[in-house]
Amino acid sequence: NRVFFEIESHFPNADFKMIRRNPQLSSLDHFKTIINELGCCHRQLGTIAKSLAITRVLVVTDAGIVQSGMIEPALASLTAMGVVSVVYTDVVADPPEIVVERALTFAREQQIDGVIGLGGGSSMDVAKVIALLTKSCQSLQEVYGVGNAKGTRLPLIQIPTTAGTGSEVTPISI
Repeated sequence: NRVFFEIESHFPNADFKMIRRNPQLSSLDHFKTIINELGCCHRQLGTIAKSLAITRVLVVTDAGIVQSGMIEPALASLTAMGVVSVVYTDVVADPPEIVVERALTFAREQQIDGVIGLGGGSSMDVAKVIALLTKSCQSLQEVYGVGNAKGTRLPLIQIPTTAGTGSEVTPISI
C-alpha cells in the first residue's frame, strides 16, 4: 500500500513545513502530522510542543541517546520555548513490562501533559504507552490486544533516531 501526504500549513514564525496525511488518499488515521526536515528537532521542537499546548513534557529515551549528547539540542529547544522537560532514560531494547510500568509510574508522578519518544523503536513504543495510560484508568494489561485501548491520550511527539522500526508511524507498541 502507498501512503500519500500533502503539505498543509506553516506555524506562525516557524520555518518548517507540516505535512498532514490526506484522509482521502490513505487509510492511516493514528497520526496527524509528519515533519521531515534536517535539524527540525533542535530548531523547532519547542515550537511544536507549544502548538500542542504542552507545558511539561516527559522525554522517553535510553541512556545511549543521553550519553551521545543527541538529547541536548532537543532539551534546549524545549527550554527556549518555556516547556519544562523531564527525562526518562531507563528504556532498554525490547522492554519488559516492568520497564513500561516504572516509566508509567514516573510519568504520573511528574504530572506531565505531553510525551516525546526520542530514540529507537523501544523508546517510541514506551512513549506511546505512557501517552495513552498516564491519565487513563486502564492498566497495561487491559490494553493488550487490538482495539482494547480506550479514551484519549496525551499529546505525543515521536523523534526516531534509527531507521527501520517504523514505530513513529504505527499505532501499536510491542
